[in-house]
Amino acid sequence: KGIETCEVSFEDYRVPAGNLLGGQEGQGFFQVMSGLEVGRINIAVRAVGVATAAFEQAIRYAQQRETFGKPIAEHQAIQLKLADMATKIEAARLLTYQAAAKKDRGERCDVEAGMAKLFASETCLEVATEAMRILGGYGYTAEFPVERYFRDAPMMIIGEGTNDTRSRARWNSCLPVVTPPRESGGAGKPCKAWIPAFAGMTDWALDTFFSRLPV
Repeated sequence: KGIETCEVSFEDYRVPAGNLLGGQEGQGFFQVMSGLEVGRINIAVRAVGVATAAFEQAIRYAQQRETFGKPIAEHQAIQLKLADMATKIEAARLLTYQAAAKKDRGERCDVEAGMAKLFASETCLEVATEAMRILGGYGYTAEFPVERYFRDAPMMIIGEGTNDTRSRARWNSCLPVVTPPRESGGAGKPCKAWIPAFAGMTDWALDTFFSRLPV
């Protein structure tokens, strides 16, 4: 694999006060959560890179491999696969650029980073799988790098928050823009009780979320 992971744990481990991460006691949760933005953008960037590498390998092979007297790149079925792969990679790249640009400006980008990570990692696995199919049996051997891309892709779906949780988070972030029924707070005034998906969230989390909504 191109990505290594390991577990690190500290139990009853004392460190000098001067080595406090972040420099401010009691703010660890918020510092870690802000770090997830960078982590998810990082995953998205890596996913776009791996997907691009798999795509380029598939194109090269399709131009060289011949069946029925012509390169398989001239068969419509392969052309459609490659076109879909290229389109999704470009969409993933633009989502990643958008999230990274907001982070560079110092703006909050948890929604954009989550969207980029979700779409780019899913695209990476899909493109790696399609590249393997285009290469056929060669795609499963170490003779070509596609098998490595195929093994690296699943980790990006899991890392920095699984895509299942990312999908739920994106769903929650979209709900308040819908006008709730008048009986539950009035048109244009999102109401906590009106959104079933928020039932399990704490009041602090809800207040923090709703404070971000545009007036």
